[in-house]
Amino acid sequence: DPPNNAQNPHSMLGKLLRVDPREAHPEPQILSRGLRNPFRFSFDRVTTPRLVLRRWQPGDLDSFAALNSDPEVMRHFPSTYDRSATAAMITAWEAKIDRQGFGLWAVERAEDGALLGMAGLNPVPPGIITGEGLEIGWRLARHAWGHGYATEAGRAAVDVARRIGAQSVWSFTSVGNERSQAVMRR
Repeated sequence: DPPNNAQNPHSMLGKLLRVDPREAHPEPQILSRGLRNPFRFSFDRVTTPRLVLRRWQPGDLDSFAALNSDPEVMRHFPSTYDRSATAAMITAWEAKIDRQGFGLWAVERAEDGALLGMAGLNPVPPGIITGEGLEIGWRLARHAWGHGYATEAGRAAVDVARRIGAQSVWSFTSVGNERSQAVMRR
C-alpha cells in the first residue's frame, strides 16, 4: 500500500484485464514457511526458470528505493517514492504476506540474486470491480525491462492465485502504460 500522503494509484486506472487463474502455466516451485493465516497457506518463495519471487529482506531497501525514485519507472504513477516511503511500503507488504499468505514479493534474478523489483497478488481494493478478486501487480527496474521478467513473474503469481482457488485475477494500469498493457495481454 502506498503511504498515506501519496495519491491512490488506482485513481489513474484506465485499462483492466481479467485472467482466468485456472489456465495452466508452467509449474513454478513454491516453498512455504508455514505461517498461520486465515487462508491456511503461505507462499514465501516462488521460483520460475529465471526468477525468484520471495519475501522482502533488509538488504532490498536500497535497490527498491532507487527503483521507486526513478522518474521513468514511476512515470505512470502519481509520484515517485523516497527511501522512507519505500521502507513503509515494504513493511506493509510483508505484514500482508503474514496475514494473507501471499502478496507483493521481491523479484530477484535467479542466476545472480539481483533485485529486479516486485510482483505479486493482493485483494482488489473495494469499489474497483463488482465482487471479489485478486489484483496482480509488478514494478521492475528499468534495466529489467524488455527481458520478459514481468510476464514470467505475472504467470507465477497467476499460478499462485489458481492454487489458492481465486475466482478471478485482475490487472490495472493507466491508459498510456503500453508496456504494462502488453504484459497484461500475455
